[in-house]
Amino acid sequence: MSAGRVKLSAAVVVGICATFGPAFGADPDSIERGVGRAKALLKQHQLDDFADLRVPARPYNRDVVAAARREQLQRLLEWAGTRPESEVGSLAQLRERANETTAEILRVDPPTPYEDSMTYPGLVLVLREVEFAARAYHRTHPNIPSPVPDLGRIVVGTRPSMICDVSSRSANTDEANWEKQVSLIEFNQGFFRFARVLSDAVARIYPVSNEGGRPGRDTNPLRVSEYLDAHPEIARDFSNWLCGYLTKGNSFLNPAAQSGAMDGTTDLLANSFDRSITLFALGHELGHVVFREVGLQARLDPKIPAGWQEELYCDDRGVLITMLVDEHRTNLEATVLGSELYFTVFDLVERGVSELSTGKDFYRRSGTAHPPSATRRERIPRDATKSLLMYWQQDPTKESLERLTEVGENLKGVVDALWSRIKKDVKRLHSEGVEVAPELRYLIPDEGK
Repeated sequence: MSAGRVKLSAAVVVGICATFGPAFGADPDSIERGVGRAKALLKQHQLDDFADLRVPARPYNRDVVAAARREQLQRLLEWAGTRPESEVGSLAQLRERANETTAEILRVDPPTPYEDSMTYPGLVLVLREVEFAARAYHRTHPNIPSPVPDLGRIVVGTRPSMICDVSSRSANTDEANWEKQVSLIEFNQGFFRFARVLSDAVARIYPVSNEGGRPGRDTNPLRVSEYLDAHPEIARDFSNWLCGYLTKGNSFLNPAAQSGAMDGTTDLLANSFDRSITLFALGHELGHVVFREVGLQARLDPKIPAGWQEELYCDDRGVLITMLVDEHRTNLEATVLGSELYFTVFDLVERGVSELSTGKDFYRRSGTAHPPSATRRERIPRDATKSLLMYWQQDPTKESLERLTEVGENLKGVVDALWSRIKKDVKRLHSEGVEVAPELRYLIPDEGK
């Protein structure tokens, strides 16, 4: 490590130091060897992806990171300058906090020389939030096992692959002792692009609301439907994106291609959606680490299709970690919005695949490791309330449960309103014989095979 450059946290960046120290009885040297193996594996995957994409390997560039952060700060300050100070606080303090965060990011040593300069910094911020939240929870609940696995044995990085996926694996599968096993979590660029595009698109759907004298977004499906009628370009742009994604696949995931400029409030809402989706995805993958470590495979429910139980368990863990990070930031309904949003919109993708491949708007799929997105979304309120009881010993009120359910139903209603306006475009593609993109054909329902 060069002089003057420090690690934000080894647990956050390369996984050498555990948040709470190495697991009891674990060999630090063995863990460090596992971390080295995970980093080498990540680097090889990155170089393989660059070769598959037929582009030169791009090294991590701190100048690019700094320039992107300056641009983000400038947009934020321009928007904040239009709002009363009572809403956004002092612009000077806002600038100072943003500059401090940028300085921390620039001091981070990434796990490989090929981390993506645009997306890895945001991933670092989410990782930092998880680490700090885990520490805070451990201080206030010392007798309850941490919801977060030992971060000292986890390496997290990015890959240039355009496949929309986040995955985790054990980097030292030959290690029988789970306390010495190191996990590698890889975020593909395709995932980041999908999250960004859908966050931008959904943020534009909501009309501005000034309820209570403060600017916000109206989530009432009826008013959203009226807003979509008044602004047909929103549905048109979303239809162009969805049809392009269904037929061209991951290569179509280009945030810069999204038409329609966004105002500052909409941009902030999109950023919030984007961050929430990434946080949930990270929590989900950490769930796979826990699932492997505690041997839950032995407790599979024969009534649930093969593979589903692990995915549903990891969804539960993703909701839990999201709640852990956002516990003091906002209310329960807003906390789980990222996971609700991801599954609701991906349900739209699944319905689009069904319509394009069969000409029918239904979705039934069997024999796969992942449950349908609609099934996963419907479980989120239950996952959230279960986590409240297990980890915070809180029994949510009837009103809180009703609001939690209402948020999910409103979001579904909003996407249904959008789908009703773009379904005809997908049906037209079906009638023209246009096929589903190869990388999405695994989503074709049984009736369309």
